[in-house]
Amino acid sequence: MVGCGDGGQTLSENVITGNVVYQGKPVTGGTVTFYVQIEQNESPTLCTGMIDDEGRYEVTYAVPGKARISVQTETEQGNPTYIKIPAKYINEQTSGLTYDVQQGKQEYDIFLE
Repeated sequence: MVGCGDGGQTLSENVITGNVVYQGKPVTGGTVTFYVQIEQNESPTLCTGMIDDEGRYEVTYAVPGKARISVQTETEQGNPTYIKIPAKYINEQTSGLTYDVQQGKQEYDIFLE
């Protein structure tokens, strides 16, 4: 479990969970990163969660706001169930994945094409 933010009481309740799926199969291993843009002229806040061996992820202490998303998978050498995904998903600028992070617990499944 990985997260972002300052660990304050309010952010501790902001949790995003979901599945990462590519071509109908769970993406096993890697990370999901939400790049939340809070202020227009500032760098985005990164909120990251690990993808488990069943394709589920959890991001804790998520900062509310509009986010772009990147997905990174583990290398072939480190994961016998490695699933290669298109390179565009590694970069939040090219992935085409977005989400509006809200306060509280939320579920968001990520489907890769």
